[in-house]
Amino acid sequence: MVERAKRYLARVARGVYRRVRPAPSVPVPDPVPSDELSILFDAAFYLESNADLAGTGIDARSHFDQYGRREGRSPSPLFDPSWYAEAYPQVGASGLDPLGHYLTEGGRAGLNPVRAGFDSAWYLRQNAEVDASGENPLVHFVREGAALALDPSPHFDTAWYLSHNADVAATGMNPLSHYLWHGIGEHRRPNGRGVNLRGEPGDDSTTSVTVSHYLGRRRPDLLPLRVVPGPTVRRINLVTDSIGANSLFGGVATALLLAASWAERSGRRLRIVTRTAPPDASGLAELFQTVGLRPSEQPELAYIPCERGDYLEIGDDDLFLTTSWWSTAAVLETVPADHVAYVLQEDERCFYPIGHDWLYASRTMNHPGLQVVVNTGNLLQHLIATGLDNLSRTAVSFEPSFRSFLRPGRLLGADDRRHLFFYARPHNPRNLFELGLAALERAIADGHLDRDSWQIHLVGRDVPALEFSDGSRPAVHGSLGWADYGDFLGRMDIGLSLMASPHPSYPPLDLAASGSMVVTNEWAGKMRFDEVSDRILVAVPSVDAIAEAIGQAVRRVEELTDQPFVPAPTPHFAPWAENLAPAVEHLTKAFGDA
Repeated sequence: MVERAKRYLARVARGVYRRVRPAPSVPVPDPVPSDELSILFDAAFYLESNADLAGTGIDARSHFDQYGRREGRSPSPLFDPSWYAEAYPQVGASGLDPLGHYLTEGGRAGLNPVRAGFDSAWYLRQNAEVDASGENPLVHFVREGAALALDPSPHFDTAWYLSHNADVAATGMNPLSHYLWHGIGEHRRPNGRGVNLRGEPGDDSTTSVTVSHYLGRRRPDLLPLRVVPGPTVRRINLVTDSIGANSLFGGVATALLLAASWAERSGRRLRIVTRTAPPDASGLAELFQTVGLRPSEQPELAYIPCERGDYLEIGDDDLFLTTSWWSTAAVLETVPADHVAYVLQEDERCFYPIGHDWLYASRTMNHPGLQVVVNTGNLLQHLIATGLDNLSRTAVSFEPSFRSFLRPGRLLGADDRRHLFFYARPHNPRNLFELGLAALERAIADGHLDRDSWQIHLVGRDVPALEFSDGSRPAVHGSLGWADYGDFLGRMDIGLSLMASPHPSYPPLDLAASGSMVVTNEWAGKMRFDEVSDRILVAVPSVDAIAEAIGQAVRRVEELTDQPFVPAPTPHFAPWAENLAPAVEHLTKAFGDA
């Protein structure tokens, strides 16, 4: 694995990730004045527009001087070497690279550095002193022309752009550079006359970008995990998007518990690696204490951002546990598959319409060389039955535990008002937020939920302020910590939690463990909820069926008021350590630690 990391770094250093259409391979000339290069070079642009350099720590200017010019990379938004070479075929015959040609003779000859935005000949005509000085027109514009409010072309108004974009003026950034790099994509205008840089009606948003830049921006979480060779440490690296005190629930918490258990069993250290936000360990102690599964050593933490930042030091004895198809794909770019295990907790194809992401997710989930741990046996069987046949050979399953929410002996209706909890996630389509709201509205209209007797609670992020047809308003709750969430469930008489997925999701089982009545929906591949609790009602995912199930749950609450809750003898109410043990033993043996 160290050798693979070395090869990865070597590729980066050599700049082998080429532009889609590289410039001709020509020698980089010496005579171009270095001060002119310094004036035109934009390090921030260079690193952002070359995804293979992001976060490498390589000095941008040094890389450009040694490799970038020869490879036809742009030094700034103000010069496009690929376009220049195509627009002026004589460049190839000159023996100079495109940038060298423009700086030594092209600019003075009236050739343009970019497709639109800077007109060399026009700039020299408008500024006779520059023409007389013999200075390159673009160099003059960047050095002092923009500060003097000189226009770079007939259709870019420097003073107008700065006066109408105060945020740009405040940065001191060259206005044309800003427009070409950011302004076009933000649909800003280059002038007050309603024309684009070519003098035509409309904007310049059709300007092209490099393929690598486009792909990196579309899915930065698929960029390779950056690694460097480090000391040999027997370690398990859990790679996930983020951890935080208010997000350690569901799949994130489960992955942490699996990783911690695996590390303990194999005698390895645990390192948590996040990619979209710095790791916040403030909730870890509460999580481990709540579920009764505390690691003997404090986990290490590392933040390796998707696009740029630090490298992760790894040795030959580092193993990885990935938590999604995208983190798996990123890790597999730099780590051999036989050092990677993948905890699969959802049919991740369901996140997307049929298309590129759906296909990429399918291929990653069905990777033949990975050890895969699937959250619930039902989900594993569903995945195999729907085309992920490699999982029949590479995967082992486990059942999650909800023991920490158990409230044996609990009586419903302890408060003066009854309480209904709706797991509300407006931005997660598979949680059927609109269906749940419509069903609650129908249940109110049908007289199942009386506003004087029932308080409805919506729990989730970005839930809007709402009012039901009877004038009642639900209480809206954002993220809750483990302790607050457990206390909250202990007050709920009914829980409504929907999921358009073969995975049951955790809230229905959290609620069932707490003794609440639960309404959820049918879906192909879902578990048999009646084997977990007789307090879970399953309905067809329709407004009428869900509303009727809510009415049935209300009646059941009345019937159960004086009956203490007696949990069923189900594995889902067993300790985490017991439920994870088979999967942990499988991983330990698979990676040679048994």
